[in-house]
Amino acid sequence: MKLPNPEKNEVFIMRISEDMKKKLEELAKAPKYNNNSSAVVRSLIESAHAKQ
Repeated sequence: MKLPNPEKNEVFIMRISEDMKKKLEELAKAPKYNNNSSAVVRSLIESAHAKQ
């Protein structure tokens, strides 16, 4: 069993529409996200923060 990364120990809960969930899943299919929706959200947060 793969243990979770200890640096990623916070849980973020967000309510989204079914349509938005489908869009997020489509984004997650990109090779750089490896079918991981959480990786998409983390990447978007980092990208937005870097633009500040």
